[in-house]
Amino acid sequence: MRGLFGGTGVVLTFAVGHNPWRFDSAEHFVAFLETAYGPTLKARERLTAEGRWDACRAEIVAMADRRNEATDGRLLLRAEYLVAIGRKAG
Repeated sequence: MRGLFGGTGVVLTFAVGHNPWRFDSAEHFVAFLETAYGPTLKARERLTAEGRWDACRAEIVAMADRRNEATDGRLLLRAEYLVAIGRKAG
């Protein structure tokens, strides 16, 4: 962002937030991704054609399990996001 707006007179401020993603399980999370999330849909399409989707899917499930913050048997992932605000100086 700084490189993009450098020298323009735009003053940038940033804030980091976390969006909680809650699912019944890591399997439910991946089922959502592979049917409703564009980048995963495309990856599934290509990797299925190459015979590699099942291995990739298993890695995503394992990653979700490793990052799970829930203590009730469900899945809680906190997706970090960045808010960038640009204001013209003056």
